[in-house]
Amino acid sequence: MRAAVEALRSWMIAQEVSGYALSSTSNGQVRLGGTAHTGEVNFYELEGNATVVEMRIVRCVDDENVFFLHFMLDDLLRAKELFGEYRIIAITHNEIGDAERGERHMYQDTFKEGFLWGGAMAANQCEGAWREGGKGVNVTDVSRGLLKAPSLVWNETTQKWEPALDGYFPSHEAIDLYHRFEGDLDLMAELGLKALRTSISWARIFPQGDEDEPNEAGLAYYDRLFDAMNARGIQPVVSLSHYETPLHLLTEYGGWLSLRMVDFWMRYARAVFARYAGKVHYWLTFNEINNLFKLPFAAGGMLDIHPTNTTVPNADLTERDLYQAAHHVAVANARTVALCRELCPDAQIGAMLSLS
Repeated sequence: MRAAVEALRSWMIAQEVSGYALSSTSNGQVRLGGTAHTGEVNFYELEGNATVVEMRIVRCVDDENVFFLHFMLDDLLRAKELFGEYRIIAITHNEIGDAERGERHMYQDTFKEGFLWGGAMAANQCEGAWREGGKGVNVTDVSRGLLKAPSLVWNETTQKWEPALDGYFPSHEAIDLYHRFEGDLDLMAELGLKALRTSISWARIFPQGDEDEPNEAGLAYYDRLFDAMNARGIQPVVSLSHYETPLHLLTEYGGWLSLRMVDFWMRYARAVFARYAGKVHYWLTFNEINNLFKLPFAAGGMLDIHPTNTTVPNADLTERDLYQAAHHVAVANARTVALCRELCPDAQIGAMLSLS
């Protein structure tokens, strides 16, 4: 224990870190203190010869220095040559100026067997082929960017929104994974990826979203994709929805504002779980499920823009609308998890949160 503490002290001297005093206590605690910034490093004996290390930032009055302390201590604890055999169990990073609250980050110097190194993308970001194989139009197909108004026009005759597709739309071609996935997966396998997160485009499976039967051509495409991934030792990690609500469900029903969406969604989830039960072992329900409040068009298939024609019904969404839609999504999420456990008992399933 003493050797570890002395190693920390030597590291501080070697790095010529000034403005911070280093002290230790009999119980193995090291205090790294400045006028406004204080950190602690605790060493504990572990079974065998290993040492357990916990680092804690206790007090820091500004962003710049809290990150300095955090990364400096993080780096030194990762310097394995300082301590020999050790394991970092936690790094606790307190709120600035508040020693009572904090968030915990778990680190280890080794990864567990079976840890999946991978990459991530979404169908609308990579597939292209936006109208091939019977695919319908989804909400991202009429968008040039998540923060831009969708390209829709109001039809007075039908009293519905319709696409106004002039110019470039990223999802229409993307990187053409639909036609090129074999070569792309070869490169990923060469890179050493063991997992790849992607999504199923809902509109490839149910082009309008409310059909009774799925589109076989769409199902067959994902058979080929998942088979190719598994053949290369790349685990598919599949999102059921990554900003890909069929546009028809918006124009006809109002997107997730409608309770009917739950039934349409469950028909879709059942179709893909049944089809890919032996091929996909990791599922995500809704990408960034909490983004419905920030990106209602993309995440909820709902309209939140003022039409230019003032005679058109106001398309603004109220706070009540957003919470009602979020409730419908939460119901669908819960039912989807239960269905996955029924149809894919060996699979794992969760949701994806946005932290931005």
